[in-house]
Amino acid sequence: MKKFAKLTALSLSIALLLTACGKSGGNVGGSASNPQSGNGSVGQNTAGTPKEMVVFSPRLDFQTMDVQNTPSIVTKSIYYLVYNTLVEKDVETNTVVPALAESWTQDSGTEITFTLRQGVKFHDGSDFTAADVKFTYEKAMESAGSATKLASLERIDTEGDYTVKVTLKSVNMDFLDLLTDPSLSIMSKTAFENLGEEKGIQQGTGPYKYTEWKQGSYLELEANEDYWDGAPVTPKLRVQYISENSSRLIAVQTGELDFCQDPPGSELPNIAANKDLRLITYPSATVDFVAFNVNEAPMNNPDVRKAIAYAINRQDIIDGVFLGNAIELNNIMHSSNAYYSEIEGTEYNVEKAKELLAKAGYADGLTLTLATNTTSDSQAACTVIQALLDEIGITVKIDVMENATLTATMSAGVGYHMCYSRWSGYAFGPDTGIREMLYTGGSNNYAHYSDPKMDQMIDEALTIEDNAERMAAYKAIEEYSDEVMAVYPILVENYTFVARKSVQNILEPNGPIMNLREVAAYD
Repeated sequence: MKKFAKLTALSLSIALLLTACGKSGGNVGGSASNPQSGNGSVGQNTAGTPKEMVVFSPRLDFQTMDVQNTPSIVTKSIYYLVYNTLVEKDVETNTVVPALAESWTQDSGTEITFTLRQGVKFHDGSDFTAADVKFTYEKAMESAGSATKLASLERIDTEGDYTVKVTLKSVNMDFLDLLTDPSLSIMSKTAFENLGEEKGIQQGTGPYKYTEWKQGSYLELEANEDYWDGAPVTPKLRVQYISENSSRLIAVQTGELDFCQDPPGSELPNIAANKDLRLITYPSATVDFVAFNVNEAPMNNPDVRKAIAYAINRQDIIDGVFLGNAIELNNIMHSSNAYYSEIEGTEYNVEKAKELLAKAGYADGLTLTLATNTTSDSQAACTVIQALLDEIGITVKIDVMENATLTATMSAGVGYHMCYSRWSGYAFGPDTGIREMLYTGGSNNYAHYSDPKMDQMIDEALTIEDNAERMAAYKAIEEYSDEVMAVYPILVENYTFVARKSVQNILEPNGPIMNLREVAAYD
């Protein structure tokens, strides 16, 4: 059985458990395989007046308005509110659908022509045209955080105001999927020219506009009444950053927040039994992993990396930190991806870990730094890893950083031996998920691993048009990743939200991206 099937079964069993705990209130959104009732929204009764402002707290702080240069999924979820991409992913059908491009034709293996939507305006009032698509993608090709996504792009030609022709260097079977990433949201060329980069980058075409941002505290958005797909129901959204998941839950219970992401796992049965709250759970696109920074000795020694991998018991983290609300993953590929294959993988084996550590010259042990962010789950997982590695003589110092600082540190590749992090790129095709983590210079390559063989395997898999051959190519990559052990995959998380009963329309995430475009709360 594939691990994705196990994930679905596990998620379903959790949902059933929580339903049993909360039957009297009837307030559980549903199972993971069918998270919500009706059309997927939370609550169907729209009687009453919509609240002027809905306040929610994600698991991490909003990082930057620099659209093309962040790997943060929370930040990208805000971009999904403020901007539009050329095409989007329909989560119900798992297909690419129109957005700012109303249609497209595949002219050849390397040529795509997009017909753009007319009458769309940016938040500054400028018109959306083909020039904006060309400007955005050419800028992205020069941006550190987005260049790899468009590495196969050779040329962008405009044919009038509403036609764009894209020419690729070679066949890229994931290209349309890549264009759904909010970091490739379309920006206004006119706004950049007239307002400058700082203000220009804030002008999207999406349903909400930026109004106020105090980093580390809150971000406020207001509805775009002229949105091309219809103005949102909720006039204002406030993204309130609360770092502790227990504090987020209390804020929902007291009414300070309308909903939050990632309440404490230990509180899920209590939330389900509370008639004033709703528990919403979706299968996640997020993989938790440990990256071994090969820039810092002795992590450049594969025997040390492999020894640590053997010493980590994934199930201890799943049970101790996530209380079973996650599934073990021994493969660099996300288990729900179409190109996931069962591989043997590296499993918990203390004696093998000690043997490899001695072979590497560290029979007497060593001291390593493990970096992570401020979330309770991440810190708890690092504490479990710390205890497990102590059993083979490795002393671990945990270095907790605010998310923006951690991202900058991991991107620089200096000052840590290992990091505990998360990655959700598998929603944008199989290539992005692996390329960003293992390819030389990948934006999420926090191991700073560079291997010509790995790079070649990844490049070749992207161009294979025959599905069976492409599946075999990705299985070879998955097995080679386990062999070199630059990144140690641990688990797949579930997305969990807790909302006050008045909240509606927390829709199924678009991969890792929260879909809050239709969220509302009624008094």
